[in-house]
Amino acid sequence: MPRALTVLALALLFAAPPALADVPPPASGPSAAERARDRDASVDRGFLMAHAETLGEGRWSINSYELFLLGVTYGFSDDFQASFTTSLPIVEDMPLLLSFAGKWAFFRSPTTVMAARAMIAWVTDTGGGDDTIGAFTGAVFVDHYLDADGLFALHGGLTVGGAFGAGFSTGGVQVVDGAILAVELGVTLGLGDSAKIYIEGQLPGFTDGEDLAFAKVVFVNYGVRFTGRTISGDVGFMRPVGDVDDPFVLGWPFVALSARFGGGE
Repeated sequence: MPRALTVLALALLFAAPPALADVPPPASGPSAAERARDRDASVDRGFLMAHAETLGEGRWSINSYELFLLGVTYGFSDDFQASFTTSLPIVEDMPLLLSFAGKWAFFRSPTTVMAARAMIAWVTDTGGGDDTIGAFTGAVFVDHYLDADGLFALHGGLTVGGAFGAGFSTGGVQVVDGAILAVELGVTLGLGDSAKIYIEGQLPGFTDGEDLAFAKVVFVNYGVRFTGRTISGDVGFMRPVGDVDDPFVLGWPFVALSARFGGGE
């Protein structure tokens, strides 16, 4: 009997490796970036700061900012999306804002997304004049998630561009000498699948090609986003900090609402 048990044990020992090799490895779950995108209908932006993430292929969203700005975004692929934003004529002779942007996420890992964006925006006088002011910019953004669930993240951005004007009784387009720029940093603090806290800082600057100067004011945006796969809403404040008098202790109130469709939603 002992000899028979020994033979059986040896047979099992040599047979076990092939048997174990036939067992497929467990499927890996969504990455931190994928989890964050899945739970937030407006994951491609913060409050005023753009993020590196995109909506996803076949998805589109409608965004309302401060009730008088309306935007539409469409994801042509998981890595490229285009956006259009305009102002709504809620009062007579209100200036018309138009903005077009394209964003390409050129790098992805389970925890990091990097993207580049090109944008042009201008404001036109609708009160009978032909004056227009605007800006054209290029920017890079990065989102880095600190946990496996994509609840906590750091965000950064650098924007460089130029400003132009048209009309002004001259009949031509004038490009401002030098370049405008902005440095942006932000943090996301997730409170679960349904809410997150945003804190952002934006520092504008200007260079004439020789000297680089930054504004004496940093714009701090903060508040809460209530998140969902198809609808998300922002409630927060925009507060200038620095050499400026702000009549609002907490800052200017900010509200936004986004609805996301498509992509199997």
